[in-house]
Amino acid sequence: MGIQALPATAIRALGSGQVLTDPASLIKELLDNSLDASATTISIEVSQNILDVLQVKDNGHGIPPEDREFMAVRYCTSKIRGYEDIQDCRSLGFRGEALASAAELAGGLIITTMVEGERVAMACTCDRAGRVTAKKPVGAMKGTTVRVTDFFKFLPVRRENAMKVAQKSLSKLRTLLQRYYLSHPTCRFSLKILAPPQKSKAAGGQSDDIVYAPSKSVSEAIMKAVGKEVVAACQWINTESEEATSGGSEEREVTIEAFLPKPDSDPAVICKKPQCTNFVFVDNRPVSCARGTLKQILSLYKSYIKSASSSDSPMSDPFLYLNLRCPPGTYDPNIEPAKDDVMFFHAERVIEAVEVVLKRLYGKPKTKGGAGGSGGKVGKSAEMMTSGFELLLARKRDPKPGAAKPPRAPEIDEDEEEMAAQQMDMMMELDEDPPAPGFTPANPSKAPLVQTRAESPHKSHNRDGSVRPPMFSITDAPSPESVCAGEANREPVPPAAPLTRTVQTPRRRPTNWGFNMSSGHDEDEDDLVFEQAEEQIRGELAEEQAGEAAARDIAISNPWTAAKMNSPASGSNLPFSSVSGISFSTVSSLLCDSCIVLTTDDHNVSDT
Repeated sequence: MGIQALPATAIRALGSGQVLTDPASLIKELLDNSLDASATTISIEVSQNILDVLQVKDNGHGIPPEDREFMAVRYCTSKIRGYEDIQDCRSLGFRGEALASAAELAGGLIITTMVEGERVAMACTCDRAGRVTAKKPVGAMKGTTVRVTDFFKFLPVRRENAMKVAQKSLSKLRTLLQRYYLSHPTCRFSLKILAPPQKSKAAGGQSDDIVYAPSKSVSEAIMKAVGKEVVAACQWINTESEEATSGGSEEREVTIEAFLPKPDSDPAVICKKPQCTNFVFVDNRPVSCARGTLKQILSLYKSYIKSASSSDSPMSDPFLYLNLRCPPGTYDPNIEPAKDDVMFFHAERVIEAVEVVLKRLYGKPKTKGGAGGSGGKVGKSAEMMTSGFELLLARKRDPKPGAAKPPRAPEIDEDEEEMAAQQMDMMMELDEDPPAPGFTPANPSKAPLVQTRAESPHKSHNRDGSVRPPMFSITDAPSPESVCAGEANREPVPPAAPLTRTVQTPRRRPTNWGFNMSSGHDEDEDDLVFEQAEEQIRGELAEEQAGEAAARDIAISNPWTAAKMNSPASGSNLPFSSVSGISFSTVSSLLCDSCIVLTTDDHNVSDT
C-alpha cells in the first residue's frame, strides 16, 4: 500500500477524537469559550447519561454576524493570529477546534448567539464539517448557547463505554465545575441534570443540581465550594506586594496567590472527600498536576505539610489552592490537546518561588538526619553509613533493665595480653611437635605456668576451617611434658608458690572499639564455635549409642551367646550340656553353618 493523503472526513475524525475524549472534555472546551467571552453567568444542562443532551449557556458578548459562518470550522479562531502569539496568549482557548470537533462527533449541533444591538438571537445549525446549514431567529438573551445532541454518535465503541461510566462522568463534571468556579469566583456557575421524559419533575433528580453564586474573594468562593471548616483551617498568602517592590518589569518574579492549610490544621478537615483536593492554576487557567513541573510542585507541597503536621493521621490528598501568575512569554500552554498543562521556560524559578512560600509557612521539612530541604538525603545517607559502621564493629547491646549481668573477668593491660599471646603460641608449638619419649627437661622449674585443658574429641575451628588452639588457664603446677626443648640453657628460677584455684581467662581493658582487635576472634565467634562443638558432640554420642545398640543386637543373635544366656547355672565344665532344646552338637552345627567365630573371656569354657 502506497502513501496517500487521507480524506477530509478521516482527518476531522482523527483530530476530533483526540480533542474531545469524553463528555467532560466537551463541557470544558465550552466553558473556556464562555469565559473568554467575558461571561458572568454560565449554566450547564446535561442528560443523565451525559450523551443525549449537553448544553452550555452564557451571557458573554456573543458571536458577531460576520463571524458566524466560520464559528464551527476547524482552525478558525479570534484568539491568535499566528503561532508566535501563543506565548503571550491569556485566553483559555486559542486553537479553534472545540466547536469543529463537537460538530464532527455529535448527531446535531445548534449554536444560538446574539450580540449587543441585535433585536433577536440567531440559531445556527451546523453539519459535521462545521458549515452552517440553517439559520433561524429565536428569542434569547445576549450571549451564546451551544447545544450538542447524540454525542459520540459516530463512535459506537466510545459511546458504549461512556454510557457505562456515566456516574463517574457526572462526578468528574462536578469537580471540573468546582475548579472553574475557584479560578473565576466572580462568575456564577450552575449545573442541572435533566430528568428523563417519562418521569415526573419531582423524580427528576433535582438534588444533583449545583449552583455556585458569585463571590467577592477567593476565600469566599472556597467556603461555598469546599466548606467553612476548610476556610477556617487555611491561611491566605499573596506575594504581589513583595513582587512590586523587588524589581523592574523585565525581571519580575512569579506572583503566587495561595490558600494553604495552617501547620496545626486537622488532617480530617483538609483531606475531606470529595470536596478537598488540589486546585492549581496558571494565570487562572485550571491545570493538571499529573506531570511535569506542576507535579513536582504538588509533591513539594505534600512533603512540607506532612513534615509540619503534628498529627499521625495520613494525608493522602490535602487541600491546596495555588494560582501562579507568570510574566508574559514565560510558559507555553500548547502542550496537551486539553490545554491543561503548561511548559515553563524557567521551571526552576517557579519551583523556587513556591518553596520560599512553603518555608515561610511550614518551616524546613523534618528528616531523620535532622537536615532540611535538599540536605535531607545527605543526612539519611550519613545515618545509614553510621549504622553500617556500628554493625561492622559488632558492638554489644546493653542488657535489658533488670537482667542479671554476667560476672566480669579481671582486667589486664597490654603487656599481659602480649604475654598471654606468647604463651598461646608456645602451646601451639607443643601440640605440633610433641617431645620424644623419655625426654626430661633440663630446667623444669622454668616451665611457664600455663597448661592446656584436657582436649575434647571435638576441636574448636575458626570460620575459615583452621584448628583453633584450646582454651588455657593458670594452674598451680606445670607438667613436664609442657616444657619446650629449647629452654635448657635458661637460668633456674625458684618455684612459684602453689596456687589453689583456677583463674578465669583474663580479659583486656574495655576500649571504645567494643572488642579486642588484637585477638583472632571475639565473643560472638566463641559462641558460634561452642554451638558447633555441641552439635558435633551430640552427633558423636548418637553414633556411639547407635554402634553399641548394633553390637548388642549382633551379640544377642549369636548362637553361642544365646545358648550361654539360656543355660542354667551348674558345676559342669560344659556350659551348653544341659541347655533345653539345644544340644552341644546342634550348637556346633549352627556355628559351622554360619561360619561365626566367637571369642570369649569366660574361663569356664574349654579351649576345645
